Parts: sequence; C-alpha cells; structure tokens
Amino acid sequence: MAIVIFVAAPVATIAFHFGVAALSVLFHMGATPRQQELMEVSKKYRNVHGPNYSDQALLLIDRFGELLPTRLASVQLLLDEEKFDGGSLTDKLRAARIAAPKYASAECRALLEAFASHCRLSEASVSTLQGMIEIRFTLQFVQQGNFGEFPDRGDMQLDVAHLEYGAFNDRPLSFLAEGTTSARRRTIYAAIAKDCVATRSIYGNCAIQGIRIGMSASGTARNIRVSTSGTATLASIGEISDKRTSEF
Repeated sequence: MAIVIFVAAPVATIAFHFGVAALSVLFHMGATPRQQELMEVSKKYRNVHGPNYSDQALLLIDRFGELLPTRLASVQLLLDEEKFDGGSLTDKLRAARIAAPKYASAECRALLEAFASHCRLSEASVSTLQGMIEIRFTLQFVQQGNFGEFPDRGDMQLDVAHLEYGAFNDRPLSFLAEGTTSARRRTIYAAIAKDCVATRSIYGNCAIQGIRIGMSASGTARNIRVSTSGTATLASIGEISDKRTSEF
C-alpha cells in the first residue's frame, strides 16, 4: 500500500520569477487555451518546493506526450558480483558496464507494461557497494494515454502527491533471485499506475512526474540482506472549490 504525502497548493499571488518567465516565453505566441490556463495557474501558484518547481510540473503536464530529460524513472540495482565475468573486481565492473544497457532495457519493458507508451535510457553508472555491484540508471518515459480533462469552471490549482511504496525482499542476497527483485519493482510500477487511476477519478487528470526505485543493504558480508522500495510524484490540476481527499 502506498503512503501518500499530499500537497494541495492554494492559488495565491506570488512575485514574478524566472520559472514563470520561462512559461511565458514558451507559451506567449499562439498559446492554446490549455496553455493559457496553465500559465494562469503558474502565475498564482504558491511555490512551496523551491525555485521553479511548480513551473517544471506544469511544463511536464503541457508536454505530456513527449520524452523529456526531466521526466525520469531513476533505478538502483544491487547485484551479486558473481553474476559478472572476470577474475578481478575491475573486470567485473567492466562486465557490469557492458551489461547496464541490458538491465535498463528490461526495466523499460516493465514500465511499458505498467503505464508507459515510450521509454529510453538516459544515463547509467556502475560502482561497488558492500561487496556488491551497484548499477544505477535513469529512464525517460512517456505515460500512456493523455493527461485528462481540465476543470470546466473555477480557479485552478496544481496539486502534487508524493507517494512512498514499502520495502520488499528483506532476504539474504545469496538467495535473492534476480527475477524476484524484478518482480518486486514491477509490483511498485503497477501500484503507481493504480494510484494514478485513482487520482484521475478524483481530479479528472493525472501525470506521473517522476519515479525513484532504490535497494538498500544491511547485515554482514556473508549474510547481506537487501530490500527494494520506491517513490513516485503524481501531479493534477483541480479546482480550488473541489472537495477532495488525500487518501487513495
């Protein structure tokens, strides 16, 4: 079950800043009605997450169907060194770097099954962690379908939900099959998709703005235990007058 931290940002007048200017430049000529509405939300939105956060979320909504470098799924994998060929750690790291795109491709397939229409590797890195091989990569993705419907009336606001998905797989690494950890991540992706459907039933729209999947390790060198968890950020446009709940 997801734990949700819900941020409903009321419409409020704020000082003109760079993020709003960026939206203005993007939309100022030949803006569609929806872009004009997004600009109005941006002008009034109280930015509670740091500079330009709200505008970044609004831009991702406006460019819902595009692959963007700011709409990412960040994934961390911890793998047994024995999965990679080589007599030395240097050789194993080289083999892991060669294999990293294969793992990213498999993760893209998981996103496509759950909620994405397009997915591609953005970047990948390989290192060691507690006697294991750590592979990190980020994936750009496009969500299936469309954002949804905007409110028909009233002032609008941007609402952002930060969801956390509980840890799985607290088992010794030596007994932890790679297919099991993949299945756990697929479970998280399916839950994210389900939560977006629930969000859309409340607001009429939903955008998956970003995902982070991590694995943590504990225990001794001979009995390392790992767990998998995830977070996701969902954004929606709603009416201020709407009565909504933060529990999905």
